[in-house]
This record gives sequence, structure tokens and C-alpha cells, in this order.
Amino acid sequence: PKDDGQWLVFSGGDLCADVTAIESVERAPETPKMPSEPAKPKRWGAVVDAALSMRQGNTDTMDTSFGVEVVRKGERHVSTLTLSGGYGEADGYINTRRYKGVAKHQFYLIEKLYLFAAGGAERDYGRKLDVRAHGSGGVGYDFLQRDNLKLSADIGLDYTWDRWMPYTPRGKDEEKSKRRSQASLRLSQQIAALSATPPGDLVQALEGIVDTLYVVRDPLRGSAYREEDSISLRLGAYYEQALFWKSTLSERLTMLPSLDDFGEFRAISEFSFSTPLRDHLKLRISLKTEYDSMARRSGVESWDNLLQAGLRYEFGVSRTK
Repeated sequence: PKDDGQWLVFSGGDLCADVTAIESVERAPETPKMPSEPAKPKRWGAVVDAALSMRQGNTDTMDTSFGVEVVRKGERHVSTLTLSGGYGEADGYINTRRYKGVAKHQFYLIEKLYLFAAGGAERDYGRKLDVRAHGSGGVGYDFLQRDNLKLSADIGLDYTWDRWMPYTPRGKDEEKSKRRSQASLRLSQQIAALSATPPGDLVQALEGIVDTLYVVRDPLRGSAYREEDSISLRLGAYYEQALFWKSTLSERLTMLPSLDDFGEFRAISEFSFSTPLRDHLKLRISLKTEYDSMARRSGVESWDNLLQAGLRYEFGVSRTK
């Protein structure tokens, strides 16, 4: 530096710069950054389950099942729609044909306390259940909602209407074939007897032929179905525990003790284990057990167990109770 407070920057040309002049130069203002929009929380999610087993040889069997669950989360609302079904054959006879759909809505009064309403319908030919429709409502509470542990419970009332068939799928096919063969034979005899029918009895003979044609078309027309309805107390619980390697263990339990007929009740339990195979894809093993004390009135077993292993694909928000 020189004595007058200047700096020598280029000695060959004696180029100097005043330090005070440099300090007086204002820095150019920075271009303001646009505020980034906050990431929108995920509101939708879905789970898809599928399983298939086949056997050929001395016994030819096929069993398949599927399930879809769609979840939508809001700030205080959670809506869930679940659809499932199964189909099975053994030596050409249908032994499994079931469908089920349930919709549930939860409204949170506070962070963990919620009201719920649910309704659904199902059909299970293997248990002679032609149709079951139900609706329920009540209150629930999320005791634990951590990433590695979930525990919830609810209580309410449930109304159920059932209609039971007199046949299982195999028995239905056999009875239908038997009645159709008998009606076809009777129809041929009625047509052959028309030529010898007196004119005064012709109308009655034609009415008999029409009735027989209805039987050929629908052999099980007029079969006795049994209907019943009931009001039950609904007790539900859901437990989920995270294990090693991001695997999960869960139990979903529903108890429905009847308020109309004390001592009668239904219980549904689904115990499952799932472990990831890759992103969004899991291997799932489940045991579903259902007990219906009133099923014996239709001549079927009260206990029904289903053990399955299949694949699960899930994305979006996590499943909820």
C-alpha cells in the first residue's frame, strides 16, 4: 500500500484503487427466491391381495381369492372400502363361491376419539349363506398409533339380515340336474298325451306344460329359503406390530353377541403376517376364522377356517383400522 491509503494492483502501469471507494460500492441485491409450495399430504391409498392354488392328478382342484381395499384420509375423516371374494372347484364341482363388500367411515371428534358408521353385504355359497346385509355404528378410540405399533378398539350396535339357502354349491348343482331331468321327462310325457286329451281338458293340459317348462328353465324355483334378522352388540379391536426386516404381524377381531337371543353370537378373527419382497410388494400369510352359532340351524358347521398365502401390493397412505 502507498502512504495515501491506496493499493497498487498492477505495478507495470501503476494502476491503483482506492480502498474507501471500493467499500462504498453497494452489493447488487440478490434475486428473491420464490417460496416453495409445501408438499401435499397423501390422502389416497390402496391394497390389493391375490392368491391361487391348483392341483391336477388323482384330484383336480382350484382355489383362488382376491381382495381390494381403498382408503381415503382427510383431516378428521377416514373412509375405507373393502371388496373380497373367492372361487374354488374340486373335480368339476364348485365348492367355494363367496363375495363380500364393506364400507366404513370414521369421523374424529378429537385426535384419537372417533365415531364410525359401517355397512356391507356378503354371500358364501359354501356355507349356504345366500346373502347377509348389515349396518353398524358406534364409537372408537386409537390407543396407539405409532409406526411400529398400532392398537385400536370400538364398540357399537349392529343390525344383520340373513337369508340361508337349502343347498351347498355341489348339492345345488346335483339337485338342479336331478329336478331338470325329471321335469324334462315329464314334459315329453305331457306333450305325447296332448293328442289323446279331450277338448274340455286341453287348457288344463297346456297349463301343466307351461308349469313344467318353468321347472326346466329354473329347477330350483320355489325352494325354501330361511330368513332371519338380529341386533347385536359390536365389539371390535385391531392390533398391528412391526417385526424384523419391516415385517408386520396383525390381528383384527370382531365380536357380535346377539341382543335378541342371548347365548348366540358371531366372532370373526383375521390373523396375518406379511413381509416385503420388494417396493410395494409383500408376501402375506393369513388365517381367517369365523364362528357363527346360528349357522347350525341351516345344517352347516359353526366354525369356518381359511388359511391362505398370497401376494399383496400396496401404495399410498397406510392402512387404517
